[in-house]
Amino acid sequence: SVKPDPYDFAEVFCRAVELFPEIPITLGCAHSSGRDREIIERIALESGVFNVALPTRSFVKYAYAKGYGIEYFGTCCGVLPQDSTRIDGDLHLK
Repeated sequence: SVKPDPYDFAEVFCRAVELFPEIPITLGCAHSSGRDREIIERIALESGVFNVALPTRSFVKYAYAKGYGIEYFGTCCGVLPQDSTRIDGDLHLK
């Protein structure tokens, strides 16, 4: 199997955000594993992708350090987040 370099995702993320500015882009749950997963999540955020399914603990801490809030939704990553699916409570990881 061929494993893409995590940094190759940056161009894809930036292009998606550019082409679809009104559509929330989501990094789905099937985005690699291990250290590559963490790198891809950070690249997504820095590229303008603000929805990340099943984020790693490292990413949650990184996003908080960058000033982003974290919201959790109880749906599949293929379903747009809605108020009706928001999970209330303090779930952030410190």
